[in-house]
Formats: sequence, C-alpha cells, structure tokens
Amino acid sequence: MIELTEEQTALAQAWYGYGQWSAPYWFIGLEPGGDELDACVQMWLELGRGDLLDIAGGHAAHGKDWFSETAGTQPTWQKLIWLLLAYKGKDATAAATKAYQNAAGARERRNGVDRTVKPARQEQWHPYSA
Repeated sequence: MIELTEEQTALAQAWYGYGQWSAPYWFIGLEPGGDELDACVQMWLELGRGDLLDIAGGHAAHGKDWFSETAGTQPTWQKLIWLLLAYKGKDATAAATKAYQNAAGARERRNGVDRTVKPARQEQWHPYSA
C-alpha cells in the first residue's frame, strides 16, 4: 500500500479540480495530468487549499502557460473544447478554441463566460480494475 504524507492526504480529500461549482459545463477526468504529486500538493498549498482552484494559477505554479496570447492550445483541452463548441452550435475553429481556452476554461473569477471544472479527486479503487 502506498503511504501518503499528511499534505497528500489532505489534497486527495479536499481538492476537486479547477473552476467553480456553478459552472454550466464540467470536463471530468481521473486526474489533473502529470505525475508530480509533490509539485501538485505544493501548488494546492500555495493557492490556498481550495476545493476548486483557478486553472491558470494552478498551471502557472507548475511553470506552464496555456493562457497568454502567445500560448498554444493544450492538446487534451483542445479536443474537449471542440466538443463543447460543437454542442453549443459553434464552429470549432483554431481561433475559437484558443479564445475559449484563454477566456473561459476553468477560471475561478470570470463573469459572463462559461466556466469549466476538471475535478481531480480520485478514489483508491478504479471501476475498471479487475
């Protein structure tokens, strides 16, 4: 059995991901990506130990920039944004995808735009394990 630190346990029990509970759309995944648990814990502690965090702040803490004018589109989010834009009846162009990623996706304090939550909490069991 894996032994977790007190901070790792607190993160697993309290952090659900990025965005706002009132978000009209949620992108749900098994985990937030990456394999650096200690870096994830440090980011969560630095950003206030919230149950939901702003995704730009979370990625900035990891040295990743997906939200500036010069940043590219994050490959996993890109496909989810395409799906959401199509659902909303909009063209999933590169410009529209980038604009959604920059302005709306999982942002903590944005008004008048859609917000997306990517929960990170994962239980110890996996429903697909044998």
